[in-house]
Amino acid sequence: MNDSTPDRWALHRQTSPGALQLEATDLEELLPIPREKLLIDRVLALRPGMHAIAEKSVSAGPREQQFRGREEFTFPSTVAFSALEQLSLVIMISELPVGESLEVPALLSIASLEVSAELMEPGLLHLNARSAGRVEDPQITDEVIGFQGTVSVNGEDFVTAKWQMKKGKP
Repeated sequence: MNDSTPDRWALHRQTSPGALQLEATDLEELLPIPREKLLIDRVLALRPGMHAIAEKSVSAGPREQQFRGREEFTFPSTVAFSALEQLSLVIMISELPVGESLEVPALLSIASLEVSAELMEPGLLHLNARSAGRVEDPQITDEVIGFQGTVSVNGEDFVTAKWQMKKGKP
């Protein structure tokens, strides 16, 4: 970023030197996702374009919505992966200068998705996503970024994945 470009994260860097932290209001402003579909509560550490760690509190919901006729609570691994996908959007979009817009990056493919178990009790998810850099494939004309990440609960990984995101065009 050059000196004439306003820095989107100047205030965040002042309040949190090094890695950035983003609250729900920052995420609502940054991501093109309606609030009710946002699967990240806050970003604990962000290095734009490179890496992010976030958390998501998972509850059973209001009594009338609990379990939806099932005997026990489960939090699907597919929803946990969707939260990782949203975290990769944070990584990609956060590196843009203020005022620069682009098409929303999109999930292109899932290279691997390993699930050790479904989440059976409400709790606090920790999401960790890292850019693996540009994917070189002569068959793909768009710029594609590879990602890898995990979703853990109580220090135990329950979802591990590798995926590719098509970078949006300015």
